[in-house]
Amino acid sequence: LMANDTDGFNRWDAAQQLSVRVLQRMVDAVVAGEPLVVDRVLIDAYEQLLTAPVDDPAHLEATLILPSEAYIAEISDVVLVNEIHQAREYLADYLADLFKDHFKRLYNEYQLQGEYHPSADDIAARSLKNCALGYLGRAGEEGIKLAARQFDNADNMTDRFRALGVLVHGESDDAIEKAGKALDEFYQQWSEDPQVLELWLSVQASCQREGALQRVEALMKHDAFDAGNPNKLRSLIGVFCSQNTTGFHSADGSGYAFLAKQIIELDGKNPQIAARLITPLTRYRKYATSRQEQMRKELQGIFSHKLSADLYEIVSKSLS
Repeated sequence: LMANDTDGFNRWDAAQQLSVRVLQRMVDAVVAGEPLVVDRVLIDAYEQLLTAPVDDPAHLEATLILPSEAYIAEISDVVLVNEIHQAREYLADYLADLFKDHFKRLYNEYQLQGEYHPSADDIAARSLKNCALGYLGRAGEEGIKLAARQFDNADNMTDRFRALGVLVHGESDDAIEKAGKALDEFYQQWSEDPQVLELWLSVQASCQREGALQRVEALMKHDAFDAGNPNKLRSLIGVFCSQNTTGFHSADGSGYAFLAKQIIELDGKNPQIAARLITPLTRYRKYATSRQEQMRKELQGIFSHKLSADLYEIVSKSLS
């Protein structure tokens, strides 16, 4: 169905279901200490997708994207943070390396010429091209160089920001160096546009490389951040706590303590945003015992303060 269904939505849905099953098996393998193996069925489906004529670039792009770690966690009975991360990273890297020639072909084929147009066809072409670039960024230094070149030469925000994301999430020394320069350049160009700076904050908040919390804390001192602006809070703290799974769920509990501190400080200033940002802590029952205890401890610490009505209701119900 993933490779052959005539309906684009059905292909996407089948891809999601198949990928989830494969990832869940791989998570089980990580837990058991067994070698990670990618199911041949998924490999064959990807190969058929990547070698068949493209009838709809937007549907193909959506089908090629693996389920996120947050989604895998949502449907898991017990969330195994590191195991899910390891399995998904392995699968994404494996597919990127195995099909890098196909991704490079798609990247080259869907380069748009001439002036920028926000038409549906052009948006679909850019989406597929940038999806391919995301995989190429995982497949080696050539992909990182392509991302850096696209960042430098892009004539639209979509291409520039997607290239920035590939660099920021890269693991190699070259990617980290190029990401630093690109982030500085991006900030200088868009420092007067609050909405674009929210993107700038969020792409860094979601980066799962080591030192994630320290980078977020540093960004809170940056001129681009404003603790009184709900959108900036969601872009930095909200994204870190909801999308940066390994950073927020660090085994030492530092991510939980960080969020608890922010919630306590925010509740007196903006109780509505405090009530929204606390959600990741309230889901503690889905996690293994050690993380459950750490998250519940932080919730109890929050509850010991005088809270707004909104936050009091959420925390009390979570602890009951």
